[in-house]
Amino acid sequence: MNLLRVLLASLLLTLAGWTNASYQAHGVPYTYAKVSFLFSSDVYPLYYCNEVLVDLTGLQVYPISDMVYGNIICPSLGGQYGAFGYGYVVGNLFHMNLAFGNGWNLICNNLPAATLSGPCIVTDSSGVTRGSAYIVFL
Repeated sequence: MNLLRVLLASLLLTLAGWTNASYQAHGVPYTYAKVSFLFSSDVYPLYYCNEVLVDLTGLQVYPISDMVYGNIICPSLGGQYGAFGYGYVVGNLFHMNLAFGNGWNLICNNLPAATLSGPCIVTDSSGVTRGSAYIVFL
């Protein structure tokens, strides 16, 4: 009976250690505030918008994906669309996906990481491509 208790206690301590280790962060959190891109699009009403202004939050070590949140600014419409999504760099390529407005998605894949600028596509909530956009990192 004592041997069974020792084995159970060892198993519980091992599982508790594994559980705690799995919740540890793998880096120091950071935020880049007010990251700005010039924005242009051929999709109505997005062609009234001219800037993507976002914050990026992630981890400094092993950054798999950064959380991206902010606004797509449309001065001609007198307002902005709230935006959220993710962005990451793999090798020399930058990827960003933002959901905003009433079911719009801005998908920017395989942009040069050195410039964070280039062509994107705009899709609707069903994933159907509705047009194109272009961003330029400022």
